[in-house]
Amino acid sequence: QIPWSVVQTMAFRQTLARLGGGGHFHYPQHVWTPAGGWWPSPANWKRNTAVAIAGIGAVQFCLSIYSSANERRPMAPKNYIPSQGWCKYAKEDDPTLGGTVDE
Repeated sequence: QIPWSVVQTMAFRQTLARLGGGGHFHYPQHVWTPAGGWWPSPANWKRNTAVAIAGIGAVQFCLSIYSSANERRPMAPKNYIPSQGWCKYAKEDDPTLGGTVDE
């Protein structure tokens, strides 16, 4: 009796062979690609991913602060727009929001 895990492993390997998968093939060593070439496996991929996400988040935060400070609407919108809740000039640009205009 063959254990089920061995049967699954054998079936998976046979499927890979039929579908064109399998082991790594020989490739030229002198080829350089910015994506990492064949089968890239960078050593610090988790740290690099975290740094990239943190950088994107920092840029997005700075852009949102800039956007909320400079957002203007020459015509009052017909419906409520969520960014009017934090926009600096929302009460000046849309008198239907209520409240007092600081000047």
